[in-house]
Amino acid sequence: MIKVDLNVGKCSGCGACVKVCPSKVFEVRAGKAFLSNIKACIGCKICEIQCPNYAIKISYSKQS
Repeated sequence: MIKVDLNVGKCSGCGACVKVCPSKVFEVRAGKAFLSNIKACIGCKICEIQCPNYAIKISYSKQS
């Protein structure tokens, strides 16, 4: 199971995550990133790598 943690306190609303996400998981709303399609996440971590403020963390857990 893929878990996407978005720390909106660290987010500057730059839109880097929106630009790089191949699955269109993010949108920018009211100047901050928003998880608009979290179920589409494929866990590639491109958003995490590209976020200049380290506001995104992708992790994996075993499904129970």
